[in-house]
Amino acid sequence: LGSALLIAVLAIMVWLLYRALEDQLSVGPESDSGRILLPALSLALVVLT
Repeated sequence: LGSALLIAVLAIMVWLLYRALEDQLSVGPESDSGRILLPALSLALVVLT
């Protein structure tokens, strides 16, 4: 349960960071990079934990 909670918190932090970067770069969620980046980050989190 603890590891699942940690993964959830990390995922939320990464999502918030991604949204902040997206706003700075003016990259919309419809763009290819946006569609690829988020699943890649999620997969990286799963692999690292």
